[in-house]
Amino acid sequence: MSINFEPSTWTLVYIHIVGVVSFILGAFTVLLIILKGNYKDARFTSFILLYQLCSACTVLQYTLFTQPISLFPILGGYCNGFPAKYFGIWLHHLLGFLLSSIILQVGCLVFCFIIKHQSIGFILKHNVISDHIYNVGFTLLAFATIFSYFCFSKIGMKREEQLSFIRGKYSDYIVQFASLSNFVVYDFNNIWFNVYIVYGIFFIGVCGVLYIFTTIDMLKMLKALKKTVSATSFQRYRSAVRSLIAQLAVSAMLLLTLMGFLFLSFGRFENAQVFSQIILNICALHSSTNAIIFIWTTPRFRNLLFRDHFSTGFGVFNVKEFSYMSINFQPSTWTLVYFYIVGVVSFILGAFTVLLIILKGNYKDARFTSFILLYQVNKLCSACTILQYTIFTQPISLFPILGGYCNGFPAKYLDIWLHHLLGFLLSTIIFQIGCLVICFIIKHQSIGLVLKHNVISDHYFEVCVTFFGFTIIFSYFCFSKIGMKREEQLIFIRGKYSDYIVQFSDLSNFVVYDFNNNWFYVLTVYGICGIGVCGFLYIFTTIDMLHMLKALKKTVSATSFQRYRLAVRSLIAQLAVSAMLLLPLMGFLFLSFGRFENAQEFHIGNNLPRTIAVFSQITLNICALHSSVNAIIFIWTTPRFRKLLFRNGFSTGFGVFNVKVPNVRRLQRGSTINNISNNMIVVS
Repeated sequence: MSINFEPSTWTLVYIHIVGVVSFILGAFTVLLIILKGNYKDARFTSFILLYQLCSACTVLQYTLFTQPISLFPILGGYCNGFPAKYFGIWLHHLLGFLLSSIILQVGCLVFCFIIKHQSIGFILKHNVISDHIYNVGFTLLAFATIFSYFCFSKIGMKREEQLSFIRGKYSDYIVQFASLSNFVVYDFNNIWFNVYIVYGIFFIGVCGVLYIFTTIDMLKMLKALKKTVSATSFQRYRSAVRSLIAQLAVSAMLLLTLMGFLFLSFGRFENAQVFSQIILNICALHSSTNAIIFIWTTPRFRNLLFRDHFSTGFGVFNVKEFSYMSINFQPSTWTLVYFYIVGVVSFILGAFTVLLIILKGNYKDARFTSFILLYQVNKLCSACTILQYTIFTQPISLFPILGGYCNGFPAKYLDIWLHHLLGFLLSTIIFQIGCLVICFIIKHQSIGLVLKHNVISDHYFEVCVTFFGFTIIFSYFCFSKIGMKREEQLIFIRGKYSDYIVQFSDLSNFVVYDFNNNWFYVLTVYGICGIGVCGFLYIFTTIDMLHMLKALKKTVSATSFQRYRLAVRSLIAQLAVSAMLLLPLMGFLFLSFGRFENAQEFHIGNNLPRTIAVFSQITLNICALHSSVNAIIFIWTTPRFRKLLFRNGFSTGFGVFNVKVPNVRRLQRGSTINNISNNMIVVS
């Protein structure tokens, strides 16, 4: 694979343009806050100012000061920023400072959420914390920022050791690296890398819990606040909350960048350098987008610039209200046809995959084969995820109302309530993710057993399986406690969505949610912890397996090594496909948090709300493709099955399907038919 050591012109031009635009917008936003900020709430204003400063400085660091150019699939890069060019500051330190700035930025946004939560809570005397806890939190944020830089600085090798490492591992590129004045390469093989990974997961988990808890609690408190303060004050509080949620959604650009880089780091495939640079360039847009969203969603600044001609909702720029939205209570034909087609195709592919594993599976590694079979069966039988979703449940969302109805035959003919069907669907998704986690652990242990490295006893494995069974049951139990009873739903709709009482009365099986009990918080924290634990196990086992594969190459035969390596790549590919389950969840969270006290108060006629409803259904439909795509990826990335189906005509790497092209010599003038046919036989 060739690596380009010269930055493309469009990248440099793009970085400079984005840097200048971000600086102008950032400076303008900071000036607006300083000159026209709300100093009645000085603490909140100071932290929102600090957040905007951090946002502008982070992108300014990236676009003008650092300008990193990746060298994927080599885990490293070089830079063109003037601190590196003219002051000789090593790129490793610049990247550490950049990561610390991102952590400070995320922490400032967390504090903005907490302060706004406390300002509303102080009025209602609800969930108010003392200033001592606030001061401790600020101290912890400062420590987290400093520790992040210190920990990152310990990762990798010393600057003078890099050329020796490249000479040993990337000898083909030693000349190109020697010509670079400022570069960095990583070989994460020390304990500090593991510490940094755990620290990052813990930090994201804590911030996620604080974001979700404060957001949900603020949305609940806004209902009570409306009866306590004046209409003007209530509007100001509500706009501030919506602005914060919009900025949080924009900040997801930083998280997507991290996920993209993890994907590229673990899977070395063609054009990785181009993709990694595109991901970095998307991240560079964060500051400008955030500044625009902040100004637009803050009435004080929007009115100043646009003279009060606009009114805004969450994340959508809406003209002042003049009509209510209509919700379609009839499922579209294309949705039902799509459900049946995807369901049937998923069932056929799932059944075929299961039969392949049973008849042609590798029973030398029986434990791994059994769990990979269980992972595939989870999408085949009547209790499976996609078949249950597409054929048995067929949920139709009613966004912006947080609810829906279904058309599946268990609901139609057996009168099983949609709430229970959704709980069962959630449990099967958790079951599916857990099976894949255990597949990663088992494959990690099979390689570790050969090398006598990081081997755990069977007792730990049995405890893990038992705990896994408990989580599935608990998730269903916890979800079943959320919301209201079935017979209370029409009363709730009559009080909150009275315009739709007739339509809901015509539905035989529907569910609406108003998350107002403690079980919702329990499920939220439980879900975040579960995602954190699974994410940690995925990352740890993958990194350790990739490290062990280097040592395994010298220990086992070439055939065995190839088998182990392809199994690891197949698992990583299936993990990437499983992100299709995460995207709908993120989409629904976005739509759910955009639902305020009157969900039908969307504007611009009927076009925008209809678009939102369609988007929510499309999000669900994307999720339905998971089983089919996963079955195809599993067969393609498993040589045993691929050769059986395609007669050894293909060869695959991670994520890229490459056809072996025979080296056919050019036919020369005067070649006879016999010569041509002989050449073809030799090639085949």
